[in-house]
Amino acid sequence: MTRATLFLVEISRLLLKEIDPAKIRSPRVRNEVMALLELAKVGTSLEIPEDLRELAQRRKVPRFVRKIVLLDIPAANAFAFTKDGSPTIAITLGVPMITRALFLAAISGAEVFHGMHDVHYLRTPYTPSKHCDWSGLIDLLTTFSLEKLYAWAESLPEMPQTADNDGRGDLAIILSMQAWIFIVFHELGHHASGHVEETAGRHANLALAEIEESIAANASLAKPSDLLFENTPVAAGLSESLLLRHAKELEADQVAIALMYQNFFRGDPQVKLRSTNFKKMTTISERSRTRLWLVTTGLVFLLFEAASRGRASTSHPRPLFRLQHLLEFTFMLADTVLPSASRNEFDIGFGDAMRDLTSIASHLGVHDLGVPQLDEALYKNRLMTIRPSLSRVLKNASPKE
Repeated sequence: MTRATLFLVEISRLLLKEIDPAKIRSPRVRNEVMALLELAKVGTSLEIPEDLRELAQRRKVPRFVRKIVLLDIPAANAFAFTKDGSPTIAITLGVPMITRALFLAAISGAEVFHGMHDVHYLRTPYTPSKHCDWSGLIDLLTTFSLEKLYAWAESLPEMPQTADNDGRGDLAIILSMQAWIFIVFHELGHHASGHVEETAGRHANLALAEIEESIAANASLAKPSDLLFENTPVAAGLSESLLLRHAKELEADQVAIALMYQNFFRGDPQVKLRSTNFKKMTTISERSRTRLWLVTTGLVFLLFEAASRGRASTSHPRPLFRLQHLLEFTFMLADTVLPSASRNEFDIGFGDAMRDLTSIASHLGVHDLGVPQLDEALYKNRLMTIRPSLSRVLKNASPKE
């Protein structure tokens, strides 16, 4: 049977899956998801706590999104759309659960984040009692369910915990929350950049999906205009409409990166820190901050790579190309965010992060982390032609060593 990938999904079909987080049966999942949604609403300026309102007014924090909804869908996916005039982001239940599993697996081995003694949560010496079940994790990423997640979690080695909840396992929680916010901010980027408005003009009842659905080409849930077949040309030969779609994805990534990087575990003299966990993370060196930032956001693209494996993805750039774009754009931002005295620490942390990401990728069966495709140079040139705003990043887009 011919298969196709669907990246525009009917909004009405999505909203049938909307779920009130307070009604999630599992207390563990319910509490975690509600906390993450609250964090997302604050981060997108949908809700601003009393102690941050004055700061938000001074900085004129834009409010691009009116609603964030949770979908009772086990797979990892995210959507951006407008419903009844309200810019909306929808996140599937699988996103926070899968990102948590991925981070627990990543730091269950001693090689990732090795030697980061200035990170409060990594001070306790750690030798794993057993190896993580990476094959089980790959299966979980492909076909997720809460039952499989709980069964897989039993295979994890025990990680140091303390009465103050400041052990290695707690770092996985903190970083997976940052990864969740990055995914939300990417969808925010589509709204902020006008991509959703452009799509709504042509497809008023459809939402942009982060990961395409693989369906039968004759499936009745989609119109032919919404399908991209597997025989679509390789990246350099994409039609202009699809190439523009790729460019928009990279622009949304840039919005998310810019919003998060400058505030990633950095204190703000104008804001009184109330979160004990965040306060502990603001004392780390620039080397460690760089390493944590690149591994945290880089794991999002490794998640996309694993989740979309075996599907013909043409609506988005390759996840590994987006990872390269993250590395290069972060390198550019560091020039404006960091004092010159911190650049050497940044460079060392960059190298540390690449070793961590390479190690994690190999466990996931990804062995070409920094290897460009044969047509990548032409692909980048076409992207820069169709979206000149990307030219500064893409003309030299390759991982730094």
